[in-house]
Amino acid sequence: MRAVLRAGLAQALYMNVPLPAAVNESVKLTRALGKSSAAGMVNAVLRRAAAADVSEADFADPLDRLSIYYCLSRPVAELFYAQFGAEAFPLAAAFYEKPKTTIRVNTLRTNDTALTALLQQEGHTVTPGPWPGALSVPMQQTARYIRDYGNEVTDDERTAIEKILDYDAIAQSYMPELSDGVKQYYKNPGKGDLARYMLVWAKMLLKHPVCYFEATHANSHGYYTITKCRAINDYYTFNNDICMEMSEMNVHYLDKSGYLRYAFVQALSAFEKLPLVGLTTSIGFMAWLTAVLGLWLARCKAKPVLPVFIGLGIFWLTCIASPVNDCMRISFAISSSLPPSTIISILFPACGGLSAAGFLSGGGIFP
Repeated sequence: MRAVLRAGLAQALYMNVPLPAAVNESVKLTRALGKSSAAGMVNAVLRRAAAADVSEADFADPLDRLSIYYCLSRPVAELFYAQFGAEAFPLAAAFYEKPKTTIRVNTLRTNDTALTALLQQEGHTVTPGPWPGALSVPMQQTARYIRDYGNEVTDDERTAIEKILDYDAIAQSYMPELSDGVKQYYKNPGKGDLARYMLVWAKMLLKHPVCYFEATHANSHGYYTITKCRAINDYYTFNNDICMEMSEMNVHYLDKSGYLRYAFVQALSAFEKLPLVGLTTSIGFMAWLTAVLGLWLARCKAKPVLPVFIGLGIFWLTCIASPVNDCMRISFAISSSLPPSTIISILFPACGGLSAAGFLSGGGIFP
């Protein structure tokens, strides 16, 4: 019954569930558990508890505060407090902060300015969305341009760039394969400043197009060149080492006995070192293999599955425009689609090119 009461109270207080609905579901759950005699008690306790004025200061014991006020289980509360001490309380409070609502404007119906004004009239606080990830390519190009040809930048061009980025900092923070060093200085400007920056960006492109090409290639070559993938072992497979260590957090895997995982990591590392064959683990190889399979199915007139490969092609272009080069996490959609893509490429021609309904329902593939 304690679990039912805790769940119902959490729904009513923290999950935007109306109190009557939370109470009703808790009572139904109580009866479903064969405790019909406790249904009235659950109803009364939940309604009274939801109306109670409880504050964090009511719990002097830190573990009671975490387990009761913040609804953490006792083992989690003990681990949390042992790991973070006093910082455990704001971290636990963050669990109950309502996330911001993100809206994407339908430009066929309205525009940013009109929708912002309408929402503000209704009493909402509106903040423009962040652009750094979407602008990582031009920002990387600008940083490289300033680094290599900073003496050619005019005062007007510098002023336009300063409205968007920290001019002096981005050249020093420029990292060819990672845009984090540059996009951290993005100032979230207005549309006018952004438009003027893009004009300056285009003028610089005409002056030194090779510089722009070098910046783009350095930040994306891992997605279309067949080379050894970076950090595929430590970052994307389980091992027994610390997987994350920062000043705020120190996260470990709970399972310390992973002999099979360790053997798998070592086998994968050895496989990557094999001449030629090891390159099959690279993102570029997977991308080109997917493209070849798509072309093969197009030649076989496999219309039912071609939209999937068109989507993967668009996703490939998105990877190339991403903020980081050669990142398996970003390209997981391509690598995870390879097994079914390969099976389809083998079976579709063998089925004699079935109709869309016949192929997708498995007709001709299995007896």
